[in-house]
Amino acid sequence: MNPEQLAFFNQQLSGMLRSGIPLEGALVRLTREMSRGGLKEEIEALAEDLSKGTDLALAVEKRRFPSLYRMLLIVGARAGRLEDILVLVADHYQRCSIIEARLRSMVFYPLLILTAAFLLSLLLSVGSVRILETFRYPAGDPEVPVHLSLFLYLAPVLLGVLWLGGMGLTAVSPLRRLARWRLPGMRDGSLSLTASAMAALLQSGIPLSEALAVVRDLEPHHRTGRELDGWRRRLSAGRTLIADIAVPSRSFPPLFIWLVASSGEALAEGFEKAASLYQQRARHRAELILAAFLPASILGVGGLVLLQLAPVFLLVSRSMRDLMSF
Repeated sequence: MNPEQLAFFNQQLSGMLRSGIPLEGALVRLTREMSRGGLKEEIEALAEDLSKGTDLALAVEKRRFPSLYRMLLIVGARAGRLEDILVLVADHYQRCSIIEARLRSMVFYPLLILTAAFLLSLLLSVGSVRILETFRYPAGDPEVPVHLSLFLYLAPVLLGVLWLGGMGLTAVSPLRRLARWRLPGMRDGSLSLTASAMAALLQSGIPLSEALAVVRDLEPHHRTGRELDGWRRRLSAGRTLIADIAVPSRSFPPLFIWLVASSGEALAEGFEKAASLYQQRARHRAELILAAFLPASILGVGGLVLLQLAPVFLLVSRSMRDLMSF
């Protein structure tokens, strides 16, 4: 589900509940204004279950909402704090929307430039081979030597491999997850979202152990999930200080742990501070990477063009000298 749409929906729903509109009526009114999609279908089904007298917590459990969202709604319904929980949910998914937009821009613009560079390089390669064949390289030989043809097509092949790798990072879930926790900017964004989820869960009153279990399920097949399992084991062993529970690791750097631990027993505030700091770092690094990539890509594409056209320039200049010598 779209995080931005989810955040906007919860902001509206919280405001309507605070103004005294019943939950079922608020859901019906909001779905009338929503565009067709998965979120609207799930909200309509939720409103229908509520109209039949189903308890909100039970109705939410049947819906295909994100696991974090589903748990927060259930906690809010059972604690009678649904309006407050909806504000926490909206803030979290608004942060998700901002960070995901930054991450998409980090991938989209390089892929766009790679696509243009690949097409240009392929066009230059085909054109260069045709020109060389026209000029009979070497003289009297109608075919371009194999080694020269391979050289001319090397650039589009390399660019094509890079393009496929970039597409893999966006389309293949394991590669995308690996990139999110390894590449600069993306890792900061992942840390911010993890801290934001922990802050929302703790602020809603969920115990630390359960909050860790929920966030661990968000990364089930990555080492981050295994490291969160280590946090839970140390918590179960009787350790109470977050500095002892959340030891620095490959996923969670010392700064992250220090920010959380610096708030003492107010762990929700500590995770919120970490979420805010790493969100700023993710935005800053994304801007730096994009600012550096544009001039670097222009220089790279210009170098490829010169490299691919060099044999053509040499052959044409040699042919011109031969013509002038007669």
